[in-house]
Amino acid sequence: MYPNLLVNRLFRTLSLTAFLALFLAGTASAYDAGIEKVTLPDGTPGNVSRPFEIVLGQTTAEPQPATVKLAIDGFELDPGMVAGTQIGSIDYYTDAGSFLGNPINTNGDSGSGLTWNLDLLIYPAMTATVQRGRGLDLNGNEVDRGGSTLISFTFPVESYAGFKLQKIGLRFNVNWEDKPTAAVGAKNPAAGLYLIRSAVISRAPDPKTSVTASKIRVGDKVVPKTALSVKAKPARVKAGKKVGFTLKTTNKTRDRVAVWLLGRKIRTIQVGPAAKVFRWKAPRKLIGKRVSFSFSPDNGAVRKVRIKVTR
Repeated sequence: MYPNLLVNRLFRTLSLTAFLALFLAGTASAYDAGIEKVTLPDGTPGNVSRPFEIVLGQTTAEPQPATVKLAIDGFELDPGMVAGTQIGSIDYYTDAGSFLGNPINTNGDSGSGLTWNLDLLIYPAMTATVQRGRGLDLNGNEVDRGGSTLISFTFPVESYAGFKLQKIGLRFNVNWEDKPTAAVGAKNPAAGLYLIRSAVISRAPDPKTSVTASKIRVGDKVVPKTALSVKAKPARVKAGKKVGFTLKTTNKTRDRVAVWLLGRKIRTIQVGPAAKVFRWKAPRKLIGKRVSFSFSPDNGAVRKVRIKVTR
């Protein structure tokens, strides 16, 4: 009895171990390429956000992606369709380093459909087909879908010089310097919640399809609070002399700032990431006093700076 019991327990243990090993192996090999991040800094309806960015990646470098399909609802992509103009940039991340800011140029609609050129030095040039009114279903199949635009492209080679692709980032409306492109790549739709779905197909001999989705909100966006920096130089000023206050935002916001002194608004200043200098001349009547300036943004916390007026 005891030997049989021991054998049964050992068999069950080995069976469970084998099952877990097979399960974990299957899980580890699952192809998970898809949308990692969507960024829309300016979510105002009808505006051109710089950038409008969609990043696709995968956990491991193998298997390598072969074809990428990306369906974007709502957004008006390449509205000008002026052949030969840049509408965005594409970043490639490989296991050997990153290749950033490669141009996305539109070829316009030559009559056979809209296409874009996706350039990269380490890959032969790729052509993306852009189909308006097309999208992807839950299984990654192409379907008719009103208000959606389907972007499709295939990598012409598996790798170049052994570099394995792990992530790509499509950045509309900006070039490699984050400056506006010659033409608009993507224009925001009306306020609402919009679907972005991807289908990435891995290379043969055992191609797998990974389908992911994300949603992006346009309109009704909470404007971030202004982070205002104010510095005074000098902190002590003689009567009749001027002191300079340097103002800027530290979180890339823009705002209107009211400057208050002794309970009276003395100036209104438009501030942003670039520094602006406001100068104030100290009157004789304030000699010996330490005066407090309040800098009050429309959408942020008040900053106070004290200045000592001397003879």
